[in-house]
Amino acid sequence: MEAINYLTDANGHRKAIVIDYDAFKRSGKTGRDIVNELLEDIEDLLDVEAVRNEEIIAWEEVKAQLKNEGLLDE
Repeated sequence: MEAINYLTDANGHRKAIVIDYDAFKRSGKTGRDIVNELLEDIEDLLDVEAVRNEEIIAWEEVKAQLKNEGLLDE
């Protein structure tokens, strides 16, 4: 949706979302549609935050490990 803005604090951290009412009406979406989309976005952000500090493993290393365990064909 167009015309979504964020209210931020003095440090630039997002604190609230403002949706332009006219843009909302033009989109043809219901309030329930918008809320569901926003909740899905929030869930995605929470998932990202949950793994933010996890160790990063190179794809080549993962492939080699899967091959060694017989879970991936050569």
